[in-house]
Amino acid sequence: MSPTEEQSAVAKGGQVATIPWSGGGIAVEYNLSGVSDLKLSPATLAGIFAGKIKTWSDPAIKNDNAGATLPSTGIQVVHRSDGSGTTAAFTGYLAAVAPTVWTAGAAKDVPWPTGQGAKGSDGVSAAVKQTAGAVGYAEVSFAKGSQLGIASIKNASGAFVQPDSKNVTAALAEAQIPPDLKIKPNYKATGADAYPIATPTFALAFTKQKDPAKGKLLKDFLSYAVGPGQSAAAGLYYAPLPTDLQTKAKAAVDAIQA
Repeated sequence: MSPTEEQSAVAKGGQVATIPWSGGGIAVEYNLSGVSDLKLSPATLAGIFAGKIKTWSDPAIKNDNAGATLPSTGIQVVHRSDGSGTTAAFTGYLAAVAPTVWTAGAAKDVPWPTGQGAKGSDGVSAAVKQTAGAVGYAEVSFAKGSQLGIASIKNASGAFVQPDSKNVTAALAEAQIPPDLKIKPNYKATGADAYPIATPTFALAFTKQKDPAKGKLLKDFLSYAVGPGQSAAAGLYYAPLPTDLQTKAKAAVDAIQA
């Protein structure tokens, strides 16, 4: 998520640079016996988290999964109980793609229409893992680590895609890049392989470092993160920056005065 004005305001000590350094997909994780390739369209996903779609055999889910055998199990929604950037991005996506279905707003914490809360992405994943018929959302690493099913989400081109590294990068490649690099997620990327619930992640650093030694270490680390370190993103279930954004991130790091 892009840093908020509130976050920037508490960074006392001078002008702050916003430096994108990777992309992250938000996985829709589920626990549904016998279903290994769940597909969900935006309106269906919004209907589930709005409490309007209550069973896995609902016609809307069947329509997204032609030919699949879906149980009549009740859907158990799990959401974050604490305010988080993950929730802000996930609800931001729902509000952007299905505004008539999802009406609870987009924020770090919202009045959830249904479901149970759990603290942290680890808590959400644990609750989904322990509950038959459950569905939740979390960073990809938590869903992978818990060995949960991950739904393929229908993007603006009509393709159902997974939150794989290359698909997250593809979505970020369509985002507009403002001069301050505070990129907003593009939930309606039109590329066939773009994963729609994708966001950039950022580092914040003072543009003028007061301690030369520490400033040099920080600048060297950030240079690595937006340079050679990009090759490590996929292995950590994140995504490297698109080429254009990586170039601008490098320029922002180079401009830091250490």
